[in-house]
Amino acid sequence: MRYLKRWDDAANPAEADNKPSGLAFTLLSVKLLNPRRSLSGHPDDRAALEAMAANAAQQPGRLIARKPTPEYEDVFAGLSDRDMEKLKARFARLAEMLRKVEEEADPVEACEELRRAFGDDFPVPTKSESSRRTESPAIITSSASA
Repeated sequence: MRYLKRWDDAANPAEADNKPSGLAFTLLSVKLLNPRRSLSGHPDDRAALEAMAANAAQQPGRLIARKPTPEYEDVFAGLSDRDMEKLKARFARLAEMLRKVEEEADPVEACEELRRAFGDDFPVPTKSESSRRTESPAIITSSASA
């Protein structure tokens, strides 16, 4: 959820009437964000955020997130229809970017792309930090050679 708020702050650094509040993203996350796990069983925040962004982009009509108070105010109500469409389009671009970084073979390149979306303080490892030494051979043949 923290990166979702950072994503919005990186795209819209100034406060404005048409900028959703942090509470809006928190409530939307409660509604749409579901945990994801990698094949190894570890939490996969990238996949969870990708699925949430895609879900938000594909919601019919306006995004709605209500405060849990007796008034049940929609925290996105202040956005015009045009601003809502722009927000949903941004969610679609975020989902696409997150899908692409998953396919990126170089973790440094992937993190640099994430930095562009989430702000300058997103960590990017150096090439030496991202390379791993393994004990297994670089090439494994699938059959015996003749």
